Amino acid sequence: MISYQIVGQGVPIVFIHGLALDRTSMRDFFEPLLKGSGWKRYYVDLPGMGNSPGTPQADVQTVLAALVTFIKAQLDNEKFVVCGRSFGGYLASFLTKTFGSQIRGIFLTCPVVKAHKEERVLAQHVTKPFGTVNYISHKEFKTDFLAMNVKIGPHQWDLYQQLIIPGLQRRDAGFIETLQRNYQLEFESDLPRFISPQTQLMILAGRHDQIVGFQQQLELGERVKNSTVVLLQNAGHNLFIDEEMKTAGYFKGFLQQLVVK
Repeated sequence: MISYQIVGQGVPIVFIHGLALDRTSMRDFFEPLLKGSGWKRYYVDLPGMGNSPGTPQADVQTVLAALVTFIKAQLDNEKFVVCGRSFGGYLASFLTKTFGSQIRGIFLTCPVVKAHKEERVLAQHVTKPFGTVNYISHKEFKTDFLAMNVKIGPHQWDLYQQLIIPGLQRRDAGFIETLQRNYQLEFESDLPRFISPQTQLMILAGRHDQIVGFQQQLELGERVKNSTVVLLQNAGHNLFIDEEMKTAGYFKGFLQQLVVK
């Protein structure tokens, strides 16, 4: 069973967070951008993360099936938008196999394109200091922060504590470990043909993303009609923390495009 939170009224947007995180990472970033808007926001916790219990089988096919069941129950035949990050971007992309043109738009940040790490073309991670960081609170997460973020400063550390740490603290570590061994969808290579020509796709990728890279995200965009891929030069896998304002700007522009259409 998927735990979720609904905010607002209007056209639905389903937000799908990254692996080992929870809906906090999506809600606390996107909600300030959407207050008072004409969008109905669904913030979900994926199985084994946040407040959602793990599925009986810890594999990606079962997780995707649970997400599909949830969306069908909530939205029926209503058109909707989906927003996914990292592993959530992988799942968001493949919702197109079931929902087709019912999905008006897909907004992805640093999405997984290849589930198997050995098949990914990765970038080189770098760090760029932006002031002195006080690691007194949550200092046990300092190593992960430095390994994942490009911009290293007090503001980025504050965002990391707000958006990332809550999910890491609430994850089912055993479920996540098993899921990572059963991470690939059998129809992964068929993704471009599942995305309807009526669906608008935007991908934001980080130039220094050592987790999923950026080259295969660019290649995916080239194979999908009505797609835009943006490569942010000063960002890694935590792109929405490294480039907070740019991510917000591209997201708002993406939604405006959908309204105009």
